[in-house]
Amino acid sequence: SQGTVADPAAAAPSTGRNIPLSFLTVSIPVHYQISDLKAYAYNYANSGEVLEQVANREVVRYFAETDTRELLSKGQEFAAAELQRRLQARIDSDYHLGVKILFLGLQDIHPPVRVAADYEQVVSARQGVETNRLDAVAFASATNLLAETEARRIINEEGARSTNRLVEKVATAARFTNLLTAYSASPVVYRHRMFLQAYTNGLANSRKIIFTSTNMDEVIQYDAQQRLSSDIIQRLAPPKK
Repeated sequence: SQGTVADPAAAAPSTGRNIPLSFLTVSIPVHYQISDLKAYAYNYANSGEVLEQVANREVVRYFAETDTRELLSKGQEFAAAELQRRLQARIDSDYHLGVKILFLGLQDIHPPVRVAADYEQVVSARQGVETNRLDAVAFASATNLLAETEARRIINEEGARSTNRLVEKVATAARFTNLLTAYSASPVVYRHRMFLQAYTNGLANSRKIIFTSTNMDEVIQYDAQQRLSSDIIQRLAPPKK
């Protein structure tokens, strides 16, 4: 035999303003087999109606203690099995209907039409909260990653700069050792070489006049009004404040 449990929202108790405590509409087909014909026929005048009422009561009790989001998503299979177990235990212990529940299904679970819009707003708000949370997690991850990358960059730059300074100081020390060795070998030659090197460096960017004739007198004329070049003017200009 087959019975259909009534809408739990209609079977649920109401408040003083006649507002159902349940906020889900669901169709629950129940397939059962008569296991004790005598009990089914003589214990109640209409055993089918008794079974329907008991099923409605168990459905309302179960839905009242179950998370609605689970029922509307992934908890329907577990809910159907649990309801079948509870219903069978109830009719065996308290009512002795003489029936065996073969199948109990959950179909068309959704909020009642009157509250569907409000329910969608609640679901949308929850999704918005979760979206904001995930955005915050993503932002925190990106920020932390950038901070770690910047920290590693600074550490690497400072390490490279420190290494360069160390190499430079080691090279300077080695050069001084070599100069000291050259001076010890020939102080006069060393002094002349250092003088010529300093003299060459000092005249590197200076203007020079080369006289190729040695057997005649030269008359040198110098234009004191010669205009200075732009780079010299920039060097002579006072620094900007």
